[in-house]
Amino acid sequence: MLYTTTRTGMESPVPASLTKGIPMPTNESQEPVFLRIGAAARLLGVSISTLRRLEKNGRLGEYGVRVYYTPTRRRRYKKSEILEALERSAQT
Repeated sequence: MLYTTTRTGMESPVPASLTKGIPMPTNESQEPVFLRIGAAARLLGVSISTLRRLEKNGRLGEYGVRVYYTPTRRRRYKKSEILEALERSAQT
């Protein structure tokens, strides 16, 4: 179901009659979710400086987490890679 944001900031559902014929995204076709460094650090349970240090020392890749840079050189992390790394660490 699609939602729209009103002027008051509340989300309200878009009537189905307006979305007829619009393809709805499925899990397979959704774009990957990228996290900013703060959100990635919170998810991993480390500080932002620790996450930067792991990247600088080349240790982040050992966990299967890659760093992606925006055109303005901002760090982004794939949420799926972080969740997979957390699952792997929980299994050991």
